[in-house]
Amino acid sequence: MIKLKRTKETANSTLGILTIDDFFCYTLEDGKREKKEFGKTRIPEGIYEIKLRKEGTLYKKYSERFHKPHPMLWLQNVPNFEYVYLHIGNLVSETNGCVLVGDSYVLKEDYELKDSLKVYIPLHDLIVFLLKKEKVFIEIS
Repeated sequence: MIKLKRTKETANSTLGILTIDDFFCYTLEDGKREKKEFGKTRIPEGIYEIKLRKEGTLYKKYSERFHKPHPMLWLQNVPNFEYVYLHIGNLVSETNGCVLVGDSYVLKEDYELKDSLKVYIPLHDLIVFLLKKEKVFIEIS
């Protein structure tokens, strides 16, 4: 199971550590809010199945970027959220409720990731590979 442990936060950003057996990368999400604000609230803790989504705006954008079909890593059945993905991004303004991945981080006004693409590609490839054999879940705590 993939695990995301939230470790640090500001009012608008949440930093986490993603592990697959051992440390894999850092994550960035929106801040915690008692009442959901669209595009500004992180998803609830829980265990979510990851499936591939082969349609939608991000699928089209990533497929064009990588010059081949690029299914998105889609977290299933997230309460009060729709189309939550693991994807590329460095700034909390790029999350919209999704989970961004990066190689390292800095704290400015909010947390920011560095070298997102560097870890996203191997993460995406690994999850796509695993999904050919079994269901894949992410536990967020």
